Amino acid sequence: MSKTTSLSPKTLILEKKRNIPSDDLGDYTLLFAGEKKTGKTSIATQFPDHFVLEFEPGNCDHIADCYFRDIHDWNEAKGALKFLQENPDFCQTLVIDDIPSVYDFCMRAVRKFLKKGEEEKPGYDGYDVCSRWFTEWIRDIQKLPIGKIYTAHVDIKESETRTGRTVSQLEPTWTKQCKKIMDTYVTLTGIILQDDDANRQMQIVGDSFVKANNGFQNHFLKVDRQTGKGKQVTKIELGNSPQEGYQNILRAWNNSFNVKSTKVTKSTSTNNGGMKQVNVNDL
Repeated sequence: MSKTTSLSPKTLILEKKRNIPSDDLGDYTLLFAGEKKTGKTSIATQFPDHFVLEFEPGNCDHIADCYFRDIHDWNEAKGALKFLQENPDFCQTLVIDDIPSVYDFCMRAVRKFLKKGEEEKPGYDGYDVCSRWFTEWIRDIQKLPIGKIYTAHVDIKESETRTGRTVSQLEPTWTKQCKKIMDTYVTLTGIILQDDDANRQMQIVGDSFVKANNGFQNHFLKVDRQTGKGKQVTKIELGNSPQEGYQNILRAWNNSFNVKSTKVTKSTSTNNGGMKQVNVNDL
């Protein structure tokens, strides 16, 4: 008979246990994306007991009652993570503003580690090291027993559909590598849209122009009182203040979203050359 080696796996006991997802939106990982000064960070700071790791130093200076720390480089990012690991009750909601800047800080540290110039291509080794460092940092952030809200700017990018057609979509501004890593963790991607009159909506379901995403099945529904069936909310009015925007997001989450019977015009400065009429009764 062959001897059992140390590489032989032990039997893993499997247990059937029904998963019951949390009903608290603050327990999940969210991504708020939009153009500058559309309220991404301000709305995120309305979530309970927040703290912002600000990777765009100075961006939080104008936000009232905001608790934050400016982060200037990758070493500070790692130091902040270490503090949070040692103090798991420090906050209830961690806001990371913004996630592409975290990746940029990581890549700068990689360039320094590999002794490459700022303009020099990092090469395969550079991208590989950056992927490992960034993934490890995000993974450890995700292990923290708190809610996470990431932010990002947006830009119009061209992508190819399964049929080979090229389309332009408004999506978070990040590298393919950063996107691949973050897609693993983010359950809701809300894209903030603002028209010329400063009316704002958060779109949480993607379409041919906006690359949003909602991974929740039993929330963000408009429930028909007669049939009890739910129709997915696609856009949320953010109102005139961060507080109002936060409350509207919660109402949508709790399937009690009150849709106004008015028409609004949606556009952004990075639009596709035209205005788009949206009847919010159809949202």
